[in-house]
Amino acid sequence: MQSKLRVSLNKVAVSALVLLMMTAGGVNAAEQNEPLPLHPGALGYAGIHSLRETDPNMTGAGIRIASICRSLTYANNKPEFDYLINREHQCFDAQSIDYIDGPELGNGLSDHATAVAAILTGFDAMATHPLVGDFVFEGAAPDAKLEVYEFWNFIRSYVFSGNDFSADIATMSVGTALQTWWTRGIDKLAEETGVPIVASIGNGNSVYDPPLYPAMGSNVIGVGVIDPVNSESLVDRLCRFYLPRSDHSSFGPAADGRCGPDIVAPANSLVPSVRNEYDYEACGNWSSFAAPVAAGTAALLKQRVNAEPNLAERFNGRGANCVIKAILLNSARKMPYWHKGDITAEDDHEVPLDHLQGAGALDAVAAMDQLTAGPAESGINKSVGWDKASIDPADESVVYEVSVDPAEDANIAVTLNWNRRYADQYPFEALSDDNSDLRLEIWGMDPYDPSRDKLIDFCDSSKDNLEHIFCPVDPAYSDYMIVVRYSGRTELPRTKEVFGLAWNFEAKPLNTDLRWFDLNGDGESDEADLLEIMTKAARINREDVPVREAYGDINLDGQIDVQDISAFLSNVRKAEISKAK
Repeated sequence: MQSKLRVSLNKVAVSALVLLMMTAGGVNAAEQNEPLPLHPGALGYAGIHSLRETDPNMTGAGIRIASICRSLTYANNKPEFDYLINREHQCFDAQSIDYIDGPELGNGLSDHATAVAAILTGFDAMATHPLVGDFVFEGAAPDAKLEVYEFWNFIRSYVFSGNDFSADIATMSVGTALQTWWTRGIDKLAEETGVPIVASIGNGNSVYDPPLYPAMGSNVIGVGVIDPVNSESLVDRLCRFYLPRSDHSSFGPAADGRCGPDIVAPANSLVPSVRNEYDYEACGNWSSFAAPVAAGTAALLKQRVNAEPNLAERFNGRGANCVIKAILLNSARKMPYWHKGDITAEDDHEVPLDHLQGAGALDAVAAMDQLTAGPAESGINKSVGWDKASIDPADESVVYEVSVDPAEDANIAVTLNWNRRYADQYPFEALSDDNSDLRLEIWGMDPYDPSRDKLIDFCDSSKDNLEHIFCPVDPAYSDYMIVVRYSGRTELPRTKEVFGLAWNFEAKPLNTDLRWFDLNGDGESDEADLLEIMTKAARINREDVPVREAYGDINLDGQIDVQDISAFLSNVRKAEISKAK
């Protein structure tokens, strides 16, 4: 039997673990003096493994993650409590996992809860899979404490009954098609405690999922899923990712017109089996397993916050969830075909996010860079930063001055969000009279000639408690103002609002990679993709375009036509010339 091994990642980096295995056991990759690959590959794509390579201490130490798990089966509408994690698996040998309801309540193992737990906190230096070989399994935050709640017990105790709830991060891969009392209660909990709550958005058209609540909730971070590449190779499907597809990731807008998801992340991963102590299997491409990727990233951000007093004081109490959300969304990578709202430009100032991609792909390295750039300062701010602040009815606006020296292709990314308020007791109705609507503006500023001040862009949604701007810098300006003010588009009252704000005037432009020309998601740009774009152009006119997933509209003009085919062929010719060289 394979000996079990666990070494604290706080003390020894993964490379040292692999060296230890080379001397202790002898695995194929080690015999060839090659480092073992890291899994889950979804965490690698999201930048979590790169983040830990830079700082091996980023393991979630000292962080409490609440994992809210639904029972798999029900009898007479009551849970059977089969929500337990396979604690016997070597992936969980030394992990800190507590069942808040008591382990005696459990009545069976859950592959779903086991996969979520592993993506969050698992660790196994001697993992293996017959089609993948030997690898190191390293969850997002392997030194965090995982606190496991049964879903309906959680709702009964902390939502309905209002018992005190505390955690650094909470995540739940469960949802319902309609907003209801308990989803509003989750929003209430996030607003009241300041705990960031992450939830999965749903699995798209293939299972008839609309965007689900509570992921679509006002105060929750809703996560969609990025498809793996369409490949026969399991390794490719575990490590290479394409774009979110509406067949597999639910999309907005919601029935009330609000945007969702907030962000997208990959999911398909090797995770521990519930059948024994050693086996691994692919969990599948479900948003349930994208949510813990985002929650794990948030846990690492919170670890850094706790380690630095100048950051921690800004993350206390109400509104702390807004700052984490603003940082995650503002640092997200814009993928090919990202576009606010519908694919035409008419709604760009009124819809903050892409209806399928949200703010973009989760990027743990960029999120940590955004956080460590530091909070806002009095006077002139750096080109990257964030803040937790408030606006009062007596204020006309809250203004941040930013001085930049942007690169030619730099973009401005700014994200503002604030909480909605809900009643204290069941059924937790929205308190419309206590909510405000805010507007976000970016101004180019001439300190010596105010007549040259110019409105660069703005976002003013009448539906969302979120505003997001992504636009090119204006080379005529090196000084900017970020302006937060009350919106005049709605009749909502002006009440004091605590908000989270993040900005980056050095943001990268839309990715210019192969995925613009890979329409079938197989990781290649070839004749099959040419056939795909020609079929779309023949079938779709401007009124018929499936606006949530207009892959093929290469020039982003709101239609798929001969210009896009020309752009595709031009790219193919460039690729052929490059290969010839």
